[in-house]
Amino acid sequence: MKRRELFWMLLPCLGLALFAIVLRNRPGATLIIGGAPFQMVVESVRREPVTAYEVSQGYDSSLKIVIGHKSDEPLWWGQQSGGFGSSGGARVLFEHEGKLRPIKLPPNFKAEPQVFYWRPTWNNEKKHYVARILTHLSDVPARPGRVVVQANLAIQSNMSTPISAPLWFSHVVRNAGENIKAPVVSRETGLIIEKVEIGPVPPVEAKSGVSISPGADTRIRIVLLRARKENSGSAMGSADIIDEKGHNWNMNSGSSGGSEEASADSDPLRKRREFLTYECDLKQIPLSSGRVWLKTKYSSNNAWPLQIKIPLRDAQGRTLYTTSALQPAPFVVESTKLRAADAQEKKVIGANTVLQVKLKYSGLSAQDAGDLPWRADWSQHLIDEKGKKYWSFKGPNTLIASVTSGPARRPGAPPSREATILYYLPLQQMPARLGRLKFHADIGLPGTERVPVDVVVRESKPTPAPSPTSTPKP
Repeated sequence: MKRRELFWMLLPCLGLALFAIVLRNRPGATLIIGGAPFQMVVESVRREPVTAYEVSQGYDSSLKIVIGHKSDEPLWWGQQSGGFGSSGGARVLFEHEGKLRPIKLPPNFKAEPQVFYWRPTWNNEKKHYVARILTHLSDVPARPGRVVVQANLAIQSNMSTPISAPLWFSHVVRNAGENIKAPVVSRETGLIIEKVEIGPVPPVEAKSGVSISPGADTRIRIVLLRARKENSGSAMGSADIIDEKGHNWNMNSGSSGGSEEASADSDPLRKRREFLTYECDLKQIPLSSGRVWLKTKYSSNNAWPLQIKIPLRDAQGRTLYTTSALQPAPFVVESTKLRAADAQEKKVIGANTVLQVKLKYSGLSAQDAGDLPWRADWSQHLIDEKGKKYWSFKGPNTLIASVTSGPARRPGAPPSREATILYYLPLQQMPARLGRLKFHADIGLPGTERVPVDVVVRESKPTPAPSPTSTPKP
């Protein structure tokens, strides 16, 4: 072989060797086959005005951060996430002599500026994620350098589980010499308290585990009336239980809110009502503490929050029950029927028997009975032959209830007055030795009496007759 031919044969190998020498000290070199690597990017950052509610929480500045990507989308891109936030995950710093340093606020120069980081949330219309960072900058002392906010942006399935690699974010939120003033906002809440009801938590709910605060003995229901008719975007603060000595009992008071009676068409104010429900355990508070109140606040449409203080107990330790009388139930139980679960119900729900409870509605609502806010899934349980009650079963979806309406109606036809509640029963989990099984539930509508339903769903297993003894033939 000639030297010239050998040179041309070895030239590609020499080229690759030289290329490797050049890259040997370069970090992050990646060989991509079949496409570019996925990379999250910040598409835009914009200052936005803060709402009255955010000002009430101590913030004066807001950043909106739009997050997109380069290259092909991973499988998780576009999944709904976010909707939660915390005071951790973001930080405010200032530039000094080319370095970023923590900001310490007067008068003691120990606390750092208040920051709240709303995790990225999927915007289905724009097909990107949006994060927000709220800051309090009006109290930051004037310094020559700029003020910077930094955070690790990541798509998360919950507060602690990221589903993407973090994207480092650093942005100037106050230029050198700039002065940010606290915004002036309206302190009109747009809300009034229409009614307060205080009553005991029904024992059946406490035992079944459906009460919003396990172990609670007192339920407070607050009905608020909005000044405007538009749909409410609401924010509810945590509740404090305090006594007349100023002691906060720091109870984990379960709470819920919303417009649960929004389908009561006979009520002309229904689109302006908000409903708050709190539960607490007053028996934990000694009588020597005197009077007791519930303190909370509530904002509708991001307006300034309404401060709420409800007396719960008087100086003698008596609970101030104010529950309104329940209205008669505007329906009857027309029939009950047991059937075997179909293949899909067995697979998805894990039940082998379905109880159908057919209801006949006689109220004033101008919509199908199946669309009413039925209270049908708060008390159902099974009772064995000895009276023992069973509230929970293996699997997350057993003994649940679903509501179906009557036959579909043509446009212009009157609403259906029928509704059917389906209870899915995992009777296969109940051993035969438990004998006869009975199902019990209480069905109602908000503010109405409950209608009990009792159905035998399995008879006692019959005792097999003894086999006849054979007599040997002579």
